[in-house]
Amino acid sequence: MALKIFKSARAALEGTTRGVDLPPVIALEFDEAFHQQDVQSIRPVTLNGSYSAYRSASAGTETNTLELAGALGYDMAIWLANTHIKYVASGVKGVGVDYLWTFLPTHTSDDIRSATVQIGYSDGLSATQPAMKLNYCLGDELSIKWDKAGTGEVRYTSKMVSPVASTAITAFTGAAAVIGSSYVASAATTAVTVDTTTIGSTADTMWTDLTWTLTNGYQNLYTLSNSTAAVATFRPGPRTWKLEGTRYYGPTGSASTEMTAYKAKTPRKFRIRSVGPVVGSSTYWVTLDCYGVYTALEWVETDGMGMQKFTLEPIYDSGATSDFIFTVTSALTTIA
Repeated sequence: MALKIFKSARAALEGTTRGVDLPPVIALEFDEAFHQQDVQSIRPVTLNGSYSAYRSASAGTETNTLELAGALGYDMAIWLANTHIKYVASGVKGVGVDYLWTFLPTHTSDDIRSATVQIGYSDGLSATQPAMKLNYCLGDELSIKWDKAGTGEVRYTSKMVSPVASTAITAFTGAAAVIGSSYVASAATTAVTVDTTTIGSTADTMWTDLTWTLTNGYQNLYTLSNSTAAVATFRPGPRTWKLEGTRYYGPTGSASTEMTAYKAKTPRKFRIRSVGPVVGSSTYWVTLDCYGVYTALEWVETDGMGMQKFTLEPIYDSGATSDFIFTVTSALTTIA
């Protein structure tokens, strides 16, 4: 059988040399996970006086992607940040068992950490029903959505890319343990502030949903290397992100404030913070600080109420020395 309930994805962060095979040490948290292997088909048309023009085929380049999605756990957020934003080996200890993890993107080098990932169905895992191993996995896109309606989860989606060929395995290796705590972020305990000067100063309770999507723009390098795989993956262009959200348009929400900022292209400083249970001298939290300007505004109606959908895109902030910062507080001490 191959039952969804028995699907497993486990990983290890690779070292400074990407693609070095490591046994998994972490069981990733997700409710959807798929590995996509695309092998180009070289199947030329052969003109031979016949309508049967396809006479040969061979394999071309191979590309692999890995997609994960699920409720955002505080410790899972740390792993995602290491593979999509920057490598941070350990948190800064607080007074108790709390550790602060700060992910301030590096602008002058690519220090995102690659990972070895094994994914498959543990039931019936064998030579005839193998799992797949993929080295050199890099986070190409990360999306986090805060939406109080529905389940109330804070959800993530991740797309990872790899330049190497995937390998079929007949057994999982390593000793993959659950990454950390069982706590997940909640939209019900999420607050938003929007400012023009000091970030975190002015509460704005009129946002109904927010989705942040980070795109790193990795590109595979294909050379004549006697292999269907690429030889490396690079980030040749600027990192981009979008913060898309819906805001109630009504008198209690200072309706015209953000619309005015959109028209004037006034820089906005967003802070989105999801707070969890107490940990040590602090609380679990996931905080996203975004610095940017509105690039799009759309009018919509939801449940008969007037809304505005905004898109915020990055502008470098000299005080923050970045256009976004991602921080997490948890009891996790190190990441592997």
